[in-house]
Amino acid sequence: MSRLQSSVITLLAGFACFHAMPAIADPTGSTITTGDLMRTGQPAIVTVDPAGNINVLTLNSDGSFDATAYAPGDLFAPTSISVADINADGWPDVIITDSADAGAGVRVFLNNGDGTLGDETLYASGTAGSSGPASAAVVDLNGDGWTDIVTANGKDDSVSVLLNAGDGTFGAPLNYPTGPDAATVAVADMNGDGFPDILTTNLGDDSVTLLLSDGAGGFGTPLGQAVGAGCDRRHRAAALHRAEILTVNIPR
Repeated sequence: MSRLQSSVITLLAGFACFHAMPAIADPTGSTITTGDLMRTGQPAIVTVDPAGNINVLTLNSDGSFDATAYAPGDLFAPTSISVADINADGWPDVIITDSADAGAGVRVFLNNGDGTLGDETLYASGTAGSSGPASAAVVDLNGDGWTDIVTANGKDDSVSVLLNAGDGTFGAPLNYPTGPDAATVAVADMNGDGFPDILTTNLGDDSVTLLLSDGAGGFGTPLGQAVGAGCDRRHRAAALHRAEILTVNIPR
């Protein structure tokens, strides 16, 4: 380890452990994000609850909300929600991770072009028989201008990279190892080469895993760093609702 580059990561934390969260995930409540689904210039609140219902809330000038609800019927255990333009039509779409064995994977709901959501498409994530994704980050990983998806796969001890085919669809996941019980995922250029890298927090051994990009959508050997030793499950649950800044030294 010749040189160290000090990088600052914003992490949701409560005690001595942390989670890097692209959206707010609470197993007892709703998972929430925002996005301008109707392209009005005003973001809507987009949630998915444990029952698998998607709710889109827009704020009125009088402080009330207009609500639109969707009940797909087969969202069994939603763990995260993101909003991004998947098919490059200019309209934001909704991406939900589902960890249930019956429907494990990534569910993409394309915008109909009027702010409403169409039928879902399910994409695999993780290896066969895994517990399903615990969270996701949505970003262009290989610089081709199309939005890709990366998931943290919980008990599968991996991340899955779903590269956009250039038409808003995704092929088979590319799986990379992480530390045990990868819970959350974040994406950032950690070594300054211009390509986004992948980070996960791992509940199994209180660690962070860094996967450096090869610049073409692939990722190298995982680099691990122990953090927050001694956190128990109760503290980890509480950590979802507190924030602090943690500095992690990453080998360059």
